[in-house]
Amino acid sequence: MAQVLALPTAETGRLDPRVLNRLRASMGADRCRQVLADAAFEITDRLIRFDRAAATGDATAAARLARGVAAMADGIGAVELAAAARAAADSHRRGCAVARAATAQRLSRCGDAMMDDLLGAALAADP
Repeated sequence: MAQVLALPTAETGRLDPRVLNRLRASMGADRCRQVLADAAFEITDRLIRFDRAAATGDATAAARLARGVAAMADGIGAVELAAAARAAADSHRRGCAVARAATAQRLSRCGDAMMDDLLGAALAADP
């Protein structure tokens, strides 16, 4: 029987500074911080619901939630998270079990990595 090995991966949670600068310029630093904090909460909530849907085999809900994460992540400059969410949505829509598992795990890792940067930017005096 084949042995499955977990390979260490390093996902980054970097936010695109150009997007952050546009947000800050268009709405001011205080409102920008509030938007980033709200996004952190909403993305976390959707990732939790995505994990639940994926674990129970509800591919339709998982794909919908992943698309929502992608849209929100794009809006705040979390490019890697957005790409991972789009890949997860696509694999759940297509129905490949192996791809579903792999993209769900990557989405989780990217979400964890992004949260540190997002909360740091939300709490920063000058994001």
